[in-house]
Amino acid sequence: MTETTDGHYVAIDNETGGFEGTSLLSTYLEVFDKDFNSLGSLNMNVCPNDRIYHVEAGGLSVNKIDLVEHDKNAITYSQAGKLLRDYLMAWSLGGKNKLIPVGHGVTFDVIGLWVLLSRPNFEMYTSYRKIDTAVVAQFLKFCGKIPETVSGSLDSLCEHFNVNAVTAIPHTAKGDVWRTLAVLHAMRALTNNWTVKL
Repeated sequence: MTETTDGHYVAIDNETGGFEGTSLLSTYLEVFDKDFNSLGSLNMNVCPNDRIYHVEAGGLSVNKIDLVEHDKNAITYSQAGKLLRDYLMAWSLGGKNKLIPVGHGVTFDVIGLWVLLSRPNFEMYTSYRKIDTAVVAQFLKFCGKIPETVSGSLDSLCEHFNVNAVTAIPHTAKGDVWRTLAVLHAMRALTNNWTVKL
């Protein structure tokens, strides 16, 4: 299937119980258009089908997830997978206009969603082309458009671009999606006055 370039985008962020091998705990997706108009979101607290969590203290200390409270309203991976499939199917018009994933380190988040929806099913509705603000940040540093002192973390980019995070709680799936979109908006504004000299 030929992919179009005039479709919608889907910003993604996950929160997990730590690093590699830990449980996916929450995910937030936001479909938006090229003008950053929000079109529809999906916000889920999730748990393994057997409700046995694999977490690390360090990971939970960052995202502040209380597993006892989390488990009270978490839905299983199987239930979440059905909701995710329906969401992606609807916004991609059944895969006819694939959604372009957006995020900070977005490949990690995309892979994380495969526990809910298999890779082949996920890729039926989303493009393999992605926009990653972590990669864009490295390019902007390479071009001298942002200083080398900006580490490239989402926190450092929010600070550099003066992103107001009062209504976007850091290290939550929803909060980090909205912080990423604010950073991406600032990055695009930074390039608006670029000229090409040949």
